Amino acid sequence: MRLTQLALAIVAACGLLGGVWFSIRTEPAEARDTVRSPETAREEPGRSETLEAQAGDAALEKGSGSERTLLSGSAAIENAAANAPRAASDSEVVGRIVDRDGRGVPNADVYASNGNDWVSIPLDVERDGAPRNWIEIERATTDASGRFAIDGLKPGAVRLAVRASGFAPRAVEDGLVPDELPRVLPDVVLEPGVVLSGRVVDSAGSGVRGAVLLGAFDGTASGDGTASGQRIALPGRGVPLATTGASGEFRIDRLGAGPWHLIVDSPDHLVADARGETRSAGEEVSGLVLRVEGGAEIEGRIQWSSANAPAGVDSMRVTARLSPETPAGGGGSSAESLRGLGYAGADAASNGALLDPIRSRPRHATPDASGRIQLRGLIAGMRYRLTAAQRSPDTGYWKTIAAFEPVLAFAGERGVTLAERPSTSLVLRVVDDATGAPLSELTVAAGVGRERLVREDDGEARVSFPDGRVRVPELRAQPGAKPIHLRVSSGGYRDFERRDIAFTPGVDIDLGDVRLAREHALVVTVVDDHTGTPIEDARVLVGTLEPNELADYLASPAESNFHGAPNLRFGRTTADGRVRLSSYPGLSVNLGADARGYRASDLRSELLPVDADHALELRLMRGGLVSVHVRDPSGRPIAKMGIAHLAPETAPSDEPSGPGFDAAEYTNSLGIARFDALAPGMHSFRVCDGPASATQSGAGPWVPVTIADRSSAEVTLTAPARARFFGAVTEGGVTLARARMRLVERREEGTEGEDEEDVALDAVTDREGKFEFENVRAAQYELWIAHSTRRMAERFSITLLEGDNNDDFDLGVACVEGRVLDEAGEPVARVDVSAGVPGEDTDRAQLYDMEMREDDRGNVRLDSKPTVTPAVPTDDQGRYHLRGVRSGESIVVNVRGETVEATSSSPVALGSGEVRRGVDFVVRRAGALELSLVGDSPAGSREWFEVRVESLEPAATKIDRRTHLGTFIRLQKVRALGPGRYRVRCFPMGNEGSPRLQTQEIVIAAGEVAKVVFQAR
Repeated sequence: MRLTQLALAIVAACGLLGGVWFSIRTEPAEARDTVRSPETAREEPGRSETLEAQAGDAALEKGSGSERTLLSGSAAIENAAANAPRAASDSEVVGRIVDRDGRGVPNADVYASNGNDWVSIPLDVERDGAPRNWIEIERATTDASGRFAIDGLKPGAVRLAVRASGFAPRAVEDGLVPDELPRVLPDVVLEPGVVLSGRVVDSAGSGVRGAVLLGAFDGTASGDGTASGQRIALPGRGVPLATTGASGEFRIDRLGAGPWHLIVDSPDHLVADARGETRSAGEEVSGLVLRVEGGAEIEGRIQWSSANAPAGVDSMRVTARLSPETPAGGGGSSAESLRGLGYAGADAASNGALLDPIRSRPRHATPDASGRIQLRGLIAGMRYRLTAAQRSPDTGYWKTIAAFEPVLAFAGERGVTLAERPSTSLVLRVVDDATGAPLSELTVAAGVGRERLVREDDGEARVSFPDGRVRVPELRAQPGAKPIHLRVSSGGYRDFERRDIAFTPGVDIDLGDVRLAREHALVVTVVDDHTGTPIEDARVLVGTLEPNELADYLASPAESNFHGAPNLRFGRTTADGRVRLSSYPGLSVNLGADARGYRASDLRSELLPVDADHALELRLMRGGLVSVHVRDPSGRPIAKMGIAHLAPETAPSDEPSGPGFDAAEYTNSLGIARFDALAPGMHSFRVCDGPASATQSGAGPWVPVTIADRSSAEVTLTAPARARFFGAVTEGGVTLARARMRLVERREEGTEGEDEEDVALDAVTDREGKFEFENVRAAQYELWIAHSTRRMAERFSITLLEGDNNDDFDLGVACVEGRVLDEAGEPVARVDVSAGVPGEDTDRAQLYDMEMREDDRGNVRLDSKPTVTPAVPTDDQGRYHLRGVRSGESIVVNVRGETVEATSSSPVALGSGEVRRGVDFVVRRAGALELSLVGDSPAGSREWFEVRVESLEPAATKIDRRTHLGTFIRLQKVRALGPGRYRVRCFPMGNEGSPRLQTQEIVIAAGEVAKVVFQAR
């Protein structure tokens, strides 16, 4: 798989995630406060009980730099068992936070979350920093002996983040919560940190009280405490570290040595940031002065439709986010604003890219009792989108108030009003039609023109309505005077539906008692197939769906719920294993059930009676358990090794989309992967060595094992010789933290099924510039090293042998400088200048970082962006500076821009650390070509046309550009065309010789747009 395809796959995945998040108002996740420190006097588990709980490799040595939990041989395992408290309940996970001498660290904040997603949101990010419904974060604080206990974690992969005064932050990305009780985690070891102290002052030098200082999560500083290969940047977000005192004083003692990046957020000032670096643990930096500027204001008020604002207005806030809809020149220049305030990098703003965190961090204001708001610390002349939100009294989350239409306003405006749109609440009480008794176990869906489930603040469907009382608020008029739709469901009752509830905006509707008529019920009992005991919390699905559709529902995670799904009854069993659902009288249905730790039942078809209740039983098998152990040729366990799995009666395939091609599970820190709830029969397993996109040529042989229900088996697989690759990266002899690294295996040309090289593994250097690749196949590689401050990635050829491989890499700081002028000698501003190696596949050299940021509507967007931004824009004088370009081989410097004709330099070879000045360019000002398609194609509305634009000038300026037109894209622009004559041809896609070919010749002039119209004939 080429890296281009990999990048596209990542972007596609990000787009899908962005689409999901767009539909969710992204109120941030919050660490739960319902955990407690464990009692110190608990029964201590024995060694045999805790061995499986160890998340670290026993062979790891203290201080290795691995992100695993640190252990040191069997003594560490015994020590963890002796010191860890016993879990008090099945849901409780316990552990200890210790210093390097094994002493407990009191008052440490511990954050935990199940799973090891392909991208890791920092667990200790501020409350507003993580999108709600993406991740559930549990929190605890250690007691005097460094012990903690956390509820809500499931067995399996777990991530931890730890912050404590006097220590560097620590993140454990591949911890393991054991299945067996007690659920004890190994000790997490903290290293000494650094201390930063100083003052936050305003432009007059006066101290600023109440400013919050946060450690930025930008992927380059030491704030996140982790060295995993794939991190995510959260521009403008961070972990709260300190709040300034009365004189603006602060002290920060929860950072590690290395680069630091602080965000300074004072409600009355522009957001500011500061960067620096510490050299070693224990260092104290004092006397820091961080300056914040006043900025502009937006003044206005909240206007409720009722006479008085409701109680709890103090729990409201108005948020201002920078809007991309600022008209060009309409409200001032962001660059001028920043320059006037003394912000470095203001030239970047003149190119349309405001600096982070100024651009990314929202500003908030709380209305007073009269509804008046003052939003301060805004960039003068810029437009902001204002939204209102209210804090949930149950969860503390901020939830957008849909009653208030967002308002666009420029910084400096007065009299801005956020007016409540009139809304209607629907009120009803649900009762049994026969007895009049209230029904409290319900699902309710209501909306204007369509139904939407009534949900809790956490996004889950609300299923409990005490005394049967239901209130559906914030129903608003839609175009076309659409009525309110209502559907009420309860197990054993016929659904109540109305689609004709007319309403007047602002006037509540009380439907009184909604009476549900009893429906014949379907009572499903779910039991253990072996013992016959009832299974609690089993998921039961019954519906008129096709079997394959029902199977898709059952293939989802066991905790997923499906209240309100069309053509489907859904419920969970109680302690007696039963669930009562409304029947489908006289219809044939499909049904199935599953539960955690069990195999899903076989799908069953059932004809339900017309005039009677119906009861049936579903039996769930535990299935078999297989523990797959992976060892290297020397017998050492291998972590993070992919294991492919073939189910019974499944034939192996070497096709990329065939069964057994991809890894189904990965080994944990002990080299073990668990496969549970397996169907009886013969299963086969093998290692998937190398990248996930590699062909089967890199995989081991299949190893079969036959299992029965409720049986367990072990399989041992041997992987090819493994290498450990570690060292440090410096730049000009100085530690380079957060450098991205990628190993690309060099394989013989013509290897069957190989699409050139494939990515093997990524890593990132830690605060001290150290890196480590674990359990890599011993082979030849290309190593790419990239950093956000450099304009090109460096490439090294290496050979990794079995065992330890230690190497350090020093990157030279070669630079190229020059100017870009036009033919009249005038400087050309805001065109891109980059450097590259002729003929090099830049896709393979490109590393990508993940970035999560909010748009102006508060919706979270997840994007991938290159670690290295190869191009820099020229300034107002046409100057450019390319830092960190390749040395030791020839490079070319390229100039690209929409307003100039592209050009490149002659090859340039630089020495390590050389600064080459005077690489200047004279470029021609360019024009553009507007292409349009009119009419209807005789071949159908989905036909596409290819358009080729070819220069008719001498070969020295030869240009051949291509684009496409079609029914859905009828207008395209081709920019950066040098002055001269061009031939433009339009023909059906892939048929250049078609008789429908259309040709026109045009002349492009500098600074002008020529237009060509083609017929879709």
